[in-house]
Amino acid sequence: MRFSFVLWVILLSNFTCMSAYSLEKVELYLKWKHQFQFAGYYAALEKGFYEEAGLDVKIIERDIEWRAVDKVLSGVRKYGISDSTIVLDYLADRPVVLVSSIFQHSPLVLITRKEDQLVSPIELKGKRVMYQKNTDDAVFKIMFETAGISEDSIIHVPHNFNNDELINKKVDAISGYRTNQPYYYKSKGLDVMIIDPQNYGVDLYGDSLFTSRIEVDDSFMRVEAMRSATIKGWYYALNHIEEISKLIVDKYNPKLDIDKLIFEGRATKKVIQPDLIPVGKTQIGRLKRIADNYKRNQETSKTSLENLILENYLLSKTKTSTLNLKILAIALIIAIFIFGIIIYFNKLLKAEINKKTLKLKRNQEQKDLFFSTMTHELRTPINGIIGATYFLKEAKSESERSEFIDAIDRSGQNLLEVVNDILDFSKLSRRKIVLNSQSYPLKKLLEESLYLHGKSALRKKIDFKLDLQVDPKAWVMIDAVKFSQIINNIVGNAIKFTRVGSVEVSCVGEKRNDRYHLSFVVKDTGIGVKDEELENLFIPFKQSNKSISSEFGGTGLGLSISKELVDLMDGHLFCRQNLPNGMVFEFHLPLELGEPIDLDEAELAKFPNYSFLRVLIADDSKLNLLLLKKYLNKFNIEPEMATNGKIAIDKLEEKQFDILMLDNQMPVLDGVEATSVIRNHTSKLVSNVYIVGQSASWGSGLDPECEAIGMNATLAKPTRVEDVQSFLKEYMKTIR
Repeated sequence: MRFSFVLWVILLSNFTCMSAYSLEKVELYLKWKHQFQFAGYYAALEKGFYEEAGLDVKIIERDIEWRAVDKVLSGVRKYGISDSTIVLDYLADRPVVLVSSIFQHSPLVLITRKEDQLVSPIELKGKRVMYQKNTDDAVFKIMFETAGISEDSIIHVPHNFNNDELINKKVDAISGYRTNQPYYYKSKGLDVMIIDPQNYGVDLYGDSLFTSRIEVDDSFMRVEAMRSATIKGWYYALNHIEEISKLIVDKYNPKLDIDKLIFEGRATKKVIQPDLIPVGKTQIGRLKRIADNYKRNQETSKTSLENLILENYLLSKTKTSTLNLKILAIALIIAIFIFGIIIYFNKLLKAEINKKTLKLKRNQEQKDLFFSTMTHELRTPINGIIGATYFLKEAKSESERSEFIDAIDRSGQNLLEVVNDILDFSKLSRRKIVLNSQSYPLKKLLEESLYLHGKSALRKKIDFKLDLQVDPKAWVMIDAVKFSQIINNIVGNAIKFTRVGSVEVSCVGEKRNDRYHLSFVVKDTGIGVKDEELENLFIPFKQSNKSISSEFGGTGLGLSISKELVDLMDGHLFCRQNLPNGMVFEFHLPLELGEPIDLDEAELAKFPNYSFLRVLIADDSKLNLLLLKKYLNKFNIEPEMATNGKIAIDKLEEKQFDILMLDNQMPVLDGVEATSVIRNHTSKLVSNVYIVGQSASWGSGLDPECEAIGMNATLAKPTRVEDVQSFLKEYMKTIR
């Protein structure tokens, strides 16, 4: 109660003080020169958001002679911009406080000349690499470590902030922001390649607003005013990119190119992701990963990052400090007038804090376990791929090469399963998955889905008993892929967690009225689950205990995904113990009846001759272009290629194409932007082209998100030749 009372008193007293006096002067130190990278701060200043918050903010451009953190720690009313290296300063016992994480992903990448074909960290061994140590090198340290190389194996060149060093071949790679540097090199006529740490599992925060503990101690209300006004400024800037770009040129840096700023603004919005994640949100788990990396390289007395974040520092400070005389005097005066209101709100606030604190603690424990597990699950197949690739280059016999190719294939499939789990859970949690129901023979679908599980049980030397009591002539309307995923998760778990004994699968179908009701039951004699842990089985990120993850692996998402999918199909999934040991999982689905269709499997296995089709592929990845070309060659199609959406549109205007395969993530114009331009084109030959979108976040067939923007079909990455055959077949239906 005392904490809530004090909090109300402080809020009211600071509000009174801020109203009574003039604007408080504040200094904001940028980490670089004026550009769109800091658009939210310019918007907050020029649109009056800082003034509304009682602040007179002076924005100070970076001088390479100083670091923002040194300026911020020199006194009160000072703020700065830093990336994840703010964690390093904290570990070094510097009194910094992270106010707000603006860039949810670091835009920092390494840029190389395309002619040199340096496409991965491993190929940088012995090369000259220009970047700032102890300023923005966190992502590179972890990327090099993940790739299995040390920083000592490259030639580090201190950054002199001259982008032309790469053009003049003074260095082989240079650090820069993917939001603007590629545009610069393109304007100079240099083709470049990007080595993106995110492709190697390094996903850290980018630009963040920070201050010092002495500033928070002096006035946490001023800090909160700075935070909220800054976030408001960023939302405005990201929704008015052209306006703020013009403002930057007019008021801050007239030498900048307005088109380059607009390009940078759109790229920056993708890094901040304001439509998916609230601007300024910070997760302690992500900060811990960068801290763990630094702790391996230096001695530190710090064991926790909790007090790095503003909210946590305020909470600990409030618990450990006593009220000073000034606040106590104000509290007594205000208490006379609003004591009754304080008591009422205190009860509500205390109950809400206790409830949210408990929920946040549980969620954090689950997510910490999830990220730990996910790191293992991702690194294991990645390690297999990197290792097998290394030895494949040295293999001398065909049998050796075959062995390593099989290892790469297995590791790739395992990696794909983990990524699919993450993407499916993400889509389900955002209600982005839509069922693609088609008529399918039920017994055939069950047999196909269960076939490999029988083989798995045989390898483990456990009995696999199968009882399918369904009408062999029954056809139902069902999303076959999602249905198989449910079975794979449940039956796969049963086999995985059963060391000895058996796994029994029974399926009973019954036609009632206009529905075919399906009951699916899986019994195993595995390790089982305790009564108190049953409720955790369908919770995302969570396995019943940590030993399960370490012994058996897995993401802990499979059952959660299965339950969401069963619910999406209007069914029910539940579980119980199979005493004396083991588990029983059961689900029921009411399926619509389907009409039999002709499934000519022999015809599906062939590669028809589609040599008459004119196909254009747009993708900025050389490897993806090569793979798609090889897939299309199987159908006697010789495609043309483009490296971004703008080039693809230029080719469409020069020459007629039947099909355009369009990657989503590309420079200049991405897949979504290019689709919009094409569908609104004045030429019918351009606007009517059949568009096939490609992305790791879209499903094969036609993703609802893509259908809404005008695409005709979508391919999930990684793409299989069967998926290419499927969309070609669908396209042929449209021209017959």
